[in-house]
This record gives sequence, structure tokens and C-alpha cells, in this order.
Amino acid sequence: MRLACIAVLPIVVHSAVLALDREPLKKFRLQAIVLADDDGSRAAAAAGFQIQRWVDYANEAWRLARFRFEFDPRRIVTLRHTRLNRMMGEEDGDWPEVRGIGDRIAARFPGRIVVFFRHGPGEEPTGRGFSWTDYNFIVMPGFEHSRVCGRQNIALLAHELGHYFGLVHTFDREFRTVQEAMRHYEAAGHELRTGAGNRLSDTPSTPHIQELQCTADQFVELGGELYLIPRWNLMSYYYHADPKRDLRQLSPQQSAWARRVAHLRQKGGGPLPSNRTAGQAIAFESLEIERQSGVWTEVQTMSHRGPENWTRGRHLFCRAAPKGSLTLLFPVKEGGRYRMAVYGTLAPDYGRTRFSVEGRVVGELDGWAPLITPSGRVGLKTVRLQAGTHRFRIDVLGKNAESNGYHFGLDCLEVSKL
Repeated sequence: MRLACIAVLPIVVHSAVLALDREPLKKFRLQAIVLADDDGSRAAAAAGFQIQRWVDYANEAWRLARFRFEFDPRRIVTLRHTRLNRMMGEEDGDWPEVRGIGDRIAARFPGRIVVFFRHGPGEEPTGRGFSWTDYNFIVMPGFEHSRVCGRQNIALLAHELGHYFGLVHTFDREFRTVQEAMRHYEAAGHELRTGAGNRLSDTPSTPHIQELQCTADQFVELGGELYLIPRWNLMSYYYHADPKRDLRQLSPQQSAWARRVAHLRQKGGGPLPSNRTAGQAIAFESLEIERQSGVWTEVQTMSHRGPENWTRGRHLFCRAAPKGSLTLLFPVKEGGRYRMAVYGTLAPDYGRTRFSVEGRVVGELDGWAPLITPSGRVGLKTVRLQAGTHRFRIDVLGKNAESNGYHFGLDCLEVSKL
């Protein structure tokens, strides 16, 4: 019998924990908005002292990551808004529109993490929460309506804060029973590992098995291998059978990832970058390629990345080798001075690129980010152009030390006459 996914703590984390101890404390203020329907009915059951209990747990869970969340019960806002009070996320048919409403309301509280507490769509209150990086708020249920393992789910806000800062679950798959997981493993010919999880080496990739969620089991055997059940990890769905021991936290790599995403959010004033403001810019995939060396292009849809955050829900993905280059042709109807900008994509395997127009360097972009996200507007130098067709060249300069590759992504090019 082999041991799988168990050599993760504390062997590899000691130096990483010490490194985090030297990081500055990141402080965030939470803004609670308690929702009800338009007529005041079906109000979410979330009182200030209950929200404070969720926040207190979150501060303990995020302590090793050097995050601190501040909440003032006196600043709770109540809001009558039926559509928001019913929201369940991507399963809502009108989710893009509802998300836009939520983002606009969140924008009224700059510098704060907005947390909506809602009733849900049914007669009975929902117990579910959700969050992700392509919107600027967290959605929570009423305090007592969120229950797990026969008790109130005190870790829920801390968990959803993880998603807000770009952390995914530790698992790829969920199963109801161990036998169901075993059948899946056997059907794959015993070659399929049970899940790559979040791709971080210091968190076990053990699948989530519902019948083990609230037990005291420490390991599960699948296909002759023992897998550690990560009850200690905030981004798993496993809990301790003993509520007194049920403090879940983040691994050092998860902590470092969340800090990078937090930096992106703080840089943008809360929301992650978006290309939705590009306006009348030219889609890169519509431009003719004049020359390419060490670069291979394909149009990628961003359907699983919040497609509305890119101008057409897609971008031109450029698989690149070191020192690769790509030259595209773009039109200008009349001569004059032009303001230019690039809207691109950031990703964990993207490199550093330089932009040139007719041989003149107009800007650069470090395309690395801890997750796939739009770059937002990258302003370039103003240029003087004659009417006709011009060359826009992208050169790969290298890569950030954090990056896994030299690739780059291009959404659209802004060319505006001054």
C-alpha cells in the first residue's frame, strides 16, 4: 500500500511560514449589506453580532497568511432589492446582469470588501455562500441557516474570502461515497490520480467524499493508495468531527497566492482588472498577421473565466518561445496623432512583452499573474501615424521569476485620434 499526498505538512512549509511572518499585515474592511425583497419581506437573518463571529473565525483562519479583516456592526447597510436577495450565482439565468448590479453597488464602498447577506430564491432561506474573482463582492446566507455536520458553519465566510482572493478548492471532484470514488478510480484503469486539486504542492489533492466530510477519518484508501483528508485546510469541504478542533487554515502556498491576488485587487481599487471598458478598440484576432517567429496563435474563448470581462468573450492566445515575436497589421483612416492602448490577458504562464509601432517602442507588459485575468487598459505612448496600414509588433523579452512560461494573450488594440 502506497502513501499518497501526505508529505505536505509540516515538512515543506517551515521556511515558507517563516517567510510569511516577515510579510506586512494586509488589512481589509468588510462592508455588510443585509438584503430583503423590494417590499421588505424575506429579509436575510444576519445580525451584527453573528457577522462578527464569522469575521472572528476568518481572522484566525487567515492569521498565518497575514490577513486581518475589520468589521464595524454599526456600519451595516440594509437594502431592499429582490433580484439581489434571490441571487445564487452562475445557476441564475440572469447572473451576468445581477452580477453587474452587485458590482455597481459594491463600487459605492471603495476600499471595502462588500458582503451581501441574502435570503435566496426559495421560500426557505438558503444556506449557501459564493464568491469569485470576476466580481467585486461576496454573497452569504443568514447565520443560522448555514449548517454543516449538525452545527452552524462558522468557517463559511473565511472560505468564501478564499475564493474572493483567487483560491480554488483543494479537490477537482466530489463523490457521495468512498465506493463511488473507488468505482471512478477503477474505471480509469487505476492510472487516474484522484484529482490535481489546486495544483499547489503543499495541499493534498484528495477528492471530496461526502460520507467522510464530518467523520474523524484522517486517511482514505483509493486503489491501494492512502490519501490524507485535509481537514485542516480552509479550501477543502472537510470538517473536524470535534468542533473544538475545527479551525481550518491556509497552506503557505495558498497564502502566497491569495496575497498576490489581493495585490491585484488593491491595485484596481477592489475589482480585478477588466477589459470591458475598451469601447471601440480593434480585436486582435481580426488583425492580419504579417510575420511571426517563435509564436503560435489561436483564438481562445474565455467561457470559464468570466467572458464578459473580455471585449468579445475571447482573446488571441499566443504560445511563445523565448525571444519570440509577432507582427500584426492595423489600419488608420487619416493621418495625425494617436493615443494607443493594449487590452490583454494575464496568466501564471505568461511572459514579459514589448510593444512597438513601426519600429518605435511604445510600451511593455509583464503578463504574469497568479490566475487568468484581463490586464485592463495598458496605456502606450502617443504616436503620429499617416493614413494607411501600420505594423504593431510584440516581442517576448523574458519572464517574471514567478512565471511558468513566455506566452501572452491579446484582447484588443485601442487606436484613438487626438
